[in-house]
Amino acid sequence: MCIRDSLAPIAARSSRLPSPHDRVQQPPVTITIGDRSSGSPGFKVQTFGNDGLRMPVYVVFGAGGAITSLPDFLYRVTGGPVARVVGFAPSIAAVGEAVPVSVRGEDIWMNRAVGPQPAYDVLVNGEKRGRIAAGDQAITIFNDLKFDAPGVYRVSFRSDDGRIVGVANPVWVREGDHPGIYWGETHAHSAFAEGQGSIDFFYRFGREDARLDFLGMSEHDVWMDDHEWEQLREAVVRHDRPGEFITYLAYEWTAPTQFGGHHNVFFRTHEGRKRTPRQTFPTLTSLYSGLRAGNDPKDVLVIPHAHATGEYRVSDAGLEPIVEISSLHGTFEWFGEAYLGQGHEVGFIAASDDHLSHPGYAAPYARDGLSNKSGLAAVVAPEKSRDALFDAMKSRSTYATNGARIILDYDVAGGSFGQRVAMTDKREVNLRSIGTGPIESVTIIKNGREVYAKDYLIDTQAKSDQIAVTFASDTDPSIRDNARGWRRWTGKLTVKGATLEGFSTPWRPNVLLDRIERSPSDSNTLEISVATRGDAKSINLDLDRIRPGTTVELDLQPVNETGTPAVTTQFHAYPAMKVSLPLSKMKSGAYATTTPGPVMPDRISVRAIRTDVPMEQTVKWTDPEPGKPDDYYYARVVQTDGGMAWTSPVWVGGFSRQTQ
Repeated sequence: MCIRDSLAPIAARSSRLPSPHDRVQQPPVTITIGDRSSGSPGFKVQTFGNDGLRMPVYVVFGAGGAITSLPDFLYRVTGGPVARVVGFAPSIAAVGEAVPVSVRGEDIWMNRAVGPQPAYDVLVNGEKRGRIAAGDQAITIFNDLKFDAPGVYRVSFRSDDGRIVGVANPVWVREGDHPGIYWGETHAHSAFAEGQGSIDFFYRFGREDARLDFLGMSEHDVWMDDHEWEQLREAVVRHDRPGEFITYLAYEWTAPTQFGGHHNVFFRTHEGRKRTPRQTFPTLTSLYSGLRAGNDPKDVLVIPHAHATGEYRVSDAGLEPIVEISSLHGTFEWFGEAYLGQGHEVGFIAASDDHLSHPGYAAPYARDGLSNKSGLAAVVAPEKSRDALFDAMKSRSTYATNGARIILDYDVAGGSFGQRVAMTDKREVNLRSIGTGPIESVTIIKNGREVYAKDYLIDTQAKSDQIAVTFASDTDPSIRDNARGWRRWTGKLTVKGATLEGFSTPWRPNVLLDRIERSPSDSNTLEISVATRGDAKSINLDLDRIRPGTTVELDLQPVNETGTPAVTTQFHAYPAMKVSLPLSKMKSGAYATTTPGPVMPDRISVRAIRTDVPMEQTVKWTDPEPGKPDDYYYARVVQTDGGMAWTSPVWVGGFSRQTQ
């Protein structure tokens, strides 16, 4: 990562008017940012790149002198040397179709790398299929792939010295005519409002770096005027690439939770569209009526999100068919359930809410807020066109992931994502999941209740020497309020009655939140600090000499939840606690407990785990219970590396609430 001043030298301006009593003209001053030659500590900048990092500079001449402010310095932060490589490919392809793969060298912070790029071998299912020459461009489009037989293909990359390796998302090659899976971003920001980076950088990143199929920048309406709205509209037109990269005009209606919460508004087309802003439409019902008054409802899409919690007790069925359940803020499956529990007919998507102009491929960057895996919206549509994608979102033909491009194929009694099928007593659920990593579990939820769950990671015979200690917290506040914040698990983990040979995490630790180190004073103790927010994190322990009395002991420090907007009713503070996890209590390889105390209960579990978990799973399950009209079913898929995906529900029987 490096920082560059993108402005020419600029003159200073005073924060007060000159006075006739001013007798001494101030001498010219040269300001060097980051100079440490005279003992200054220098200037530390962020690690995430964009072309619009603003830094205000103020100068005081002498004790009690006037404060002189300079115009903001505008910096461009670029990536560092290549440390990783990643690929992006179409999720669905036809037999014999050319499959382009975008190969991106990146630094340790997920920025586009700068400097020399190594040569890579391109492998498909482990066999070499081509080569990318060394050069100075971090992004290369590899166009030499075509598959002559149906199946799942996994593309990987390896530098000549083996130091830099990476993979692309899986490609499912199918015979016949099938809908595609298209990846997009519906919630992200730039310096246009409260973030960083220009509008053009934002859209270029989405198209070139994140390789999105569609993108809309949903800037906050409370920081926009009509002139800025027109600038945003012009950028949407400028960056649209029909059939390749679809851009949508959008904004975020930014109301406090008590007035309806935050909602992203998308328009099918851009010509003649006007905002329905909170300044003049201050409540959620007025937003709905204002949008209907100025637009055909079939051309408007409203997406509530959970961070500043949308009012799930109220929904316009013609405008609001999908809800956002995961973002950099955390994972909020309960939020989608809240809408479904009120009888609203909604599907699921996810988004990033990135504020650094990294839509669709954002890294966690805020210690007390935007610290989760980034979210993505998967849209299942017949083609990549403006109308096809918009119609698919309006009809809930979507699913959500926390950034992993997991392929899902879902069917309930003949209906797929977001559909309603005719009443039947036979409800067979079919799910195929093709993961970007080993698939840990698949769960089917019916009417808000888990009715099927399969843990593929667990060693049911409990013969494994690998033990996973897993921390999980929900984000459901249990009442009408903003979502629960980050739950920090900080303290010591000690193994008693066995030898701790080693430890690892199947997920990439977040340097802002996570720390796991062996105690310098006790080799059987780990000093831990991990954070969860609607998800789970495991620490895998490699144990030797396990005995009947072996236990994992946790000594956790008191913590406060962090990273949520102002709560209106409750705030959670957790006392210090000690938790014992005896391996003797494991049944079928697992034992779980809830945290003690008067506050929200969270889960800690211990499992004997396998090391040979596959990356694909197929579930066929028939509901044994009698069916009733309006039952809904959706599935959740979890990978060992923390990747997650949720299908939109399928309803059986009943009547649709979807109206224009």
